[in-house]
Amino acid sequence: MVDRFMTLTQFHGHPTPLDRIYHEKTYGMKIRYTTKAEGRVSWIGDRMLINNLSFGMDDVRTVVHGLTHTVRQRLVQDLLWMVPRASADTWKPAAMPTFELATLFNNHAEMSEGWNLIQDRRQSWNVAGSEWMWQRVFDHDRIRQSLVTSSMDEIHADNIQCRESGGEQYFR
Repeated sequence: MVDRFMTLTQFHGHPTPLDRIYHEKTYGMKIRYTTKAEGRVSWIGDRMLINNLSFGMDDVRTVVHGLTHTVRQRLVQDLLWMVPRASADTWKPAAMPTFELATLFNNHAEMSEGWNLIQDRRQSWNVAGSEWMWQRVFDHDRIRQSLVTSSMDEIHADNIQCRESGGEQYFR
């Protein structure tokens, strides 16, 4: 009975009711995501109306500035483990590597495991990419203790044991 009613043709079965349901669902999803829907946005003066929500461009500007501040803070504190400067104009820490976002290159054809845009030869960095990050880990006890279980002697002997929970937290 299972073979007669439940197998899919893509798994070498014969056409069955479940196979038909699966294909109809797929076709419905294609229609849903490729068909344009009726517009729900309108303007009254400088206010935008989307369904039952109303907001102005000043509200959008406030949200964008807040997101920018949050992203900068997370980049500096959570990703690079640095302390941001107090001013919004000079938020970058002095020791933070500089780069021009518009000149970053990425090779999407590169499929090697572990490869990233830092290794692309077209990049011009004022620091040595991943080596700079490892140096930050080893130079700061708090960071090292949260990520690495090895002693400094083991680290110097290239026997580095990572703390699994610390790595998960960092990547999260």
